[in-house]
Amino acid sequence: MNPNPKQYNDNNEFQRYEAAKLFSTIKDDFGPSPKFRSVVDIGCGTGKVTLDFLQYAKCDHLIAFDKNENMVEFARQNNKSNEISYEVSDITHSFTKLKCDIKLVDEVDLVYSVYCLHFVEQKAKIFNNIFHLLKAGGKCYLMLLYWSDLFAYQHQFAENSKWNKYIPNFEAILSQCAPFHKAMHPEIGDTVNEWRKLLETFGFTKCTITVEKDAYLFKNFNEFKLFLEPVCPIINMIPKSERKEFIKDYFEFIRINYNQKIKPYDDSYEWRYEYCIIKAEKC
Repeated sequence: MNPNPKQYNDNNEFQRYEAAKLFSTIKDDFGPSPKFRSVVDIGCGTGKVTLDFLQYAKCDHLIAFDKNENMVEFARQNNKSNEISYEVSDITHSFTKLKCDIKLVDEVDLVYSVYCLHFVEQKAKIFNNIFHLLKAGGKCYLMLLYWSDLFAYQHQFAENSKWNKYIPNFEAILSQCAPFHKAMHPEIGDTVNEWRKLLETFGFTKCTITVEKDAYLFKNFNEFKLFLEPVCPIINMIPKSERKEFIKDYFEFIRINYNQKIKPYDDSYEWRYEYCIIKAEKC
C-alpha cells in the first residue's frame, strides 16, 4: 500500500481514538505521569499519533519509524517535536539494518505500535526485533486490528465483481499484505496461544494478549471512505488507469451492503471490529 500522506493524516481520527486506548493502558501501568528515557514507535505513519503519545507520557527521545518514505517526510514537516526523530525503516528488516536505519544508540525503555503490525505476516521477525530494541526490563505495547465483519464483504466483492480478473488469487495475495483481512473469523484462543509461545521463545515474560470488540461511528459514509481508502489492501492490485472506476464500484458495494439499513450518504456509518493488545516485558 502507498497511501496519500495528507489524506491519511486528515482522516485518521479512528487511529487516534484507538491509540488513546493503548496510551491510557500504558499510563495505567506506569502511573499517572510516566516518564521514559527512550521510546520507539513502530509504523508511525504521518506522526499525528506519535505526537498524541506525548500527551500521555514524557520521554527524552522518541524514535518513530515507518517504511513509507512519503509518510515519514510528511511527519517531519507537519508533526514535528523536539523529542521526536522520524526515520525510514521496516520492522521486518534484519536487526542490524533496523538499528542503523533508525540511528539507535542504546536499547530503549518502551516500544509501542498502533494499527500497523496486522499488515505484517512475519510475526517472528517482529517479536525478535522488538526484543532486541528493548533494554532489560523494557516493555512493549502493541495494538493491531484483529478482525472485522467488513472483511467478508471485501472478499465477496473481490470474488464476484468484474474486478476479479485482477485478483483471482485474492486470499493468497491478501495473506501477504494484510494477513488478518480474512472472511472467516480467526480463532482467538489459537491465535493468542500461538503468539504467546512465540513471544516466550524470544525471551519475553509477563505476556498478556487480549482481543476486544468495538464499533466506531463515522459521521457519514464519505468520512468512512476517506478513512478506509488509504489503507485498503485491494486498491494496489488494480492497474492505475482503472483505479478511479474500481474505487467507485468498491465503495458503492460496501456502502449498500455492509450496513444495509443505512442508505443515504449523509447518514452516520458504523464500522464493527475487534482489536488486539499485546503486552510483554524483556526479562
